[in-house]
Amino acid sequence: MGLELFDLGGRTALVTGSSQGIGLALARGLSGAGALVILNGRDATKLADAARDLRAEGAQVHELVFDATDHKAVRTAIDADEADMGAIDWARLGLNCNALAPGYFDTPLNAALVAYPEFTAWLEKRTPAGRWGKVEELVGTCIFLASSASSFVNGTTVFVDGGITASL
Repeated sequence: MGLELFDLGGRTALVTGSSQGIGLALARGLSGAGALVILNGRDATKLADAARDLRAEGAQVHELVFDATDHKAVRTAIDADEADMGAIDWARLGLNCNALAPGYFDTPLNAALVAYPEFTAWLEKRTPAGRWGKVEELVGTCIFLASSASSFVNGTTVFVDGGITASL
């Protein structure tokens, strides 16, 4: 057993919020590890642009436009019976439910905070890593959680936050 544990060939990943920022970085990483990626977002134009860019990089992607905070829309996108099951029920089916919890990352949505010197100074002092995160730094953990390497990891949240949670 080695790096093949991280091969996502033959797997499908639905990445919410994947038209920009963290979601797009994760979609790019999952695709690079071999997964077919379903991009999700609310803005069809931004989603199409992201899909075009990823396809130009050789990614296999599909687009699914819906608001992930709209429970009805989610149930339409995902079988309602499966949506009612939790991490405990899914584990016996070979599906694990884990979370990746990012800290402060330099993304388009955080551009105003990144540009605000007082906030950045606070963040650099408060975060043991002393800086904003780069979205690419989330990819390894995401691939781990999506791969066979984490087959016995279930119901866990992995903090990728430069140590800020531990310092609070």
